[in-house]
Amino acid sequence: MKKYFVVILLLVRSFALITAFELKGTTWVGNHLECLSFNDTLASYSILSDESDYKYSTSNDSLLIYEHYLTTADTLNHTRGYGFIIQSQNADSIVLKPFRPVGIEWGTTILDKYLIDSTESFTYYKSDHYYDSSIVAFDKIYFSKDYSDWYDIHFQMIIDKNRNYYYHSVDNKAQKGYYQGIMEDSLFEALKICLKHSALRKVNLNPAYSYYDNTGKKVDEIMVFSSGPFYNLKVYMQNDSICTSGTQVPQIANKLFRFLESSSQKVKLFKTKAAKKAFTD
Repeated sequence: MKKYFVVILLLVRSFALITAFELKGTTWVGNHLECLSFNDTLASYSILSDESDYKYSTSNDSLLIYEHYLTTADTLNHTRGYGFIIQSQNADSIVLKPFRPVGIEWGTTILDKYLIDSTESFTYYKSDHYYDSSIVAFDKIYFSKDYSDWYDIHFQMIIDKNRNYYYHSVDNKAQKGYYQGIMEDSLFEALKICLKHSALRKVNLNPAYSYYDNTGKKVDEIMVFSSGPFYNLKVYMQNDSICTSGTQVPQIANKLFRFLESSSQKVKLFKTKAAKKAFTD
């Protein structure tokens, strides 16, 4: 997917000033699962399934996250940016209000309105804010992945609460057909950890996002698709269910989806008639 923003500029003002040391090693997640994280030298921003790394620096009460670029019109080093005032901050959250920084270019192909809509403030939370232990009490998980324009199944699997694992593949030469097995306790517990930290009740794999021009005016709304795989995930609980499908896996749920994709390689599988029946019941 084409990058839809290149840089963020944050002017940090708060009752408790965020320093470079406090930002380092932190990850902040917005209400639409947009993610901003910091390591020693780079800041990473992800929205939908797109993630990009940027340089960042601090000066007094400001933080600059940036990327330089060159144009064919000249040989000058340009910088595009986006600004936020941090209205409040504590150990668990940051409240950001966008503003247009003076002397910094704005891009015009931004898909994420939270970077430029100066009429609203947005709260980013530590990732633990989305922790949900209720999902681990599932009865059954169904997961499928395909690459076809017609969404033919590439593979599908079912995992139930008793660690039974059912797998069906149509093009995996090593595992083509219907299989079943039992997940080891350690692998099943690893699945539960991924489920608890994936914010599944908020995940939308097929979201609509808007284009905004360089004044912040909404100019179009689109459904966002990518050329990558199409996923279908259903988690069934006793009195509840979570169902989502699409191509856009947010960063906070990425670990769960990668776990499910590779799980068949970690379970001892056998071809059985019962496995086929599991997908038709």
